[in-house]
Amino acid sequence: MWEEVYYKSLDKSIEGKGRKILPYSVICKDMNELGEFVQYLADKGFTCVDQIEGQKALLVNLELKRWCTFPKACAMSCKDSRNYKVADFKKLYYSVREYPYTTEIVGHYREDFYKALLNIKEKGQPYLTEEQAKGIVDSYSDNSLAYDMQSHTPEELADINTM
Repeated sequence: MWEEVYYKSLDKSIEGKGRKILPYSVICKDMNELGEFVQYLADKGFTCVDQIEGQKALLVNLELKRWCTFPKACAMSCKDSRNYKVADFKKLYYSVREYPYTTEIVGHYREDFYKALLNIKEKGQPYLTEEQAKGIVDSYSDNSLAYDMQSHTPEELADINTM
C-alpha cells in the first residue's frame, strides 16, 4: 500500500501511524529508465510497497528504504516540494546523508564508485579493466570514501581518479 512510503507502521487510527516521513518524488523519462532505477533501488536494499504497471512516477523514502509507483507526480506532499529526475536523485542519495555514515551507505558508495570507474570509456572502449578499477576502489579507506561522499558523486570521484 502506498501509505507505507509515508509511515513507519500503518494502523487504522491516525494516532497509530506515527509521524509522517516525506518521500522524494522521482520521475523516470521512460520505461527503460524506470527498470534501471527500480534495480538501483533494489541494489540499495529498498522495498517496493506498491507498483502500478506503466507508471513512471515514484515516491522514494530514504529513511524507511521504501518506494512505490504513483499515477502522477505529487511533489507537494514530498521532500523539497519538487519532482527529481533519476540522475538528480542519485546525486542526492549520498549528499543528504548525515556524517558519520553507516557502513552500509559507505558500502553502497564503494559499489557505485566501482561501477562508475568501469563505465568510463575511451574511444568506445573501457578505460580500466575490472582489476584496475578494483585496485583504485580498494586504495580508499572507508573514512576516505566517507569524506569524498560529502562533496562528490561516485561518477565525479571516478572522473577525478582517471584524469
